[in-house]
Amino acid sequence: MRLRMQPHRPTKPKQSGFSVLEALIIILVIAVLAGTSYVAYQRLKNVRAKNSASTSQSQATPPLAQTTTQYFTIKEWGVRAPYAGSLKLSYTISSEGKSARFSSDQLTILSSDCMGRGGWIERWASTDKVSEGPPDANTPTAEQAFAGKDPAAVPYAHIGNYYYTFHHDQAACGDLNTTAALQSQTNDAVKALVPNLQAIPNTQTATQYLDIKEWGIKVKLDDADKITYVMHGTPFGPPDADAISSYASLRLNDTVNTSDKCKDLGMSIVQQTAATNATKVANYSYGFWGGESDCGDSTVDLLRAKITGTELVLSAISAE
Repeated sequence: MRLRMQPHRPTKPKQSGFSVLEALIIILVIAVLAGTSYVAYQRLKNVRAKNSASTSQSQATPPLAQTTTQYFTIKEWGVRAPYAGSLKLSYTISSEGKSARFSSDQLTILSSDCMGRGGWIERWASTDKVSEGPPDANTPTAEQAFAGKDPAAVPYAHIGNYYYTFHHDQAACGDLNTTAALQSQTNDAVKALVPNLQAIPNTQTATQYLDIKEWGIKVKLDDADKITYVMHGTPFGPPDADAISSYASLRLNDTVNTSDKCKDLGMSIVQQTAATNATKVANYSYGFWGGESDCGDSTVDLLRAKITGTELVLSAISAE
């Protein structure tokens, strides 16, 4: 029997896992990924730290204050104008309340003769006659005189029922070598105020009323906190007067320091049973009666000017 011989083949050892080279490659990839992740984490951490510090600083640091417009105010007239000049201006209202004469403190310090030598602003009611000489029938009113004129060229301001004009002070004061330039500068500062004059917003001054409780009415007055009244019977009026049943004479109260003579404001509110030019409240009509009263106290004269002027109109009277 013949045997067939099979050639002998060596068996391969069994392989399992990765080779050394593959393992090194995997380790290298893991190391690269770990390094990249660490760098990204550090950057993210730094960004968060900066953002946190910036937020804390913004919370700790108060916001910058907004720039507030500065105004020069003529409180007696209820007007103001933006003013950022270096000169510190002051003014004096005339006894009749129609003009304000200006100085700068710097000018007054140089010489007492320079008080009020920085020009002046004149105040005209719309119906006032504007003239260098005695007014006549042909003299224009303030409203007519300034109609259509350029405020920057004249200059003037129109606020409510009043016109305001600038007048240059030509009179020299003190030592001209030291005061002339400053006087001119003060004049220019006042001149620049006029076209920019504006009414003080109502939000700055609350509306005031004089309450006449006996009649159940109130009267709108800017200076009502300084005014009181005294009730009277029927005054002695002209023969053609409306049927006046009683009246309340207006006086300054104790908050205003002045003489007894100046307490009387020369104006009354009248209660009428019949009237054609008055405000009707319930069964009566109410209006204003009286005229100017000689006083000589500039503070009181300003209040009187308000009462006898256009500010005290029939529409100011209403039910309480």
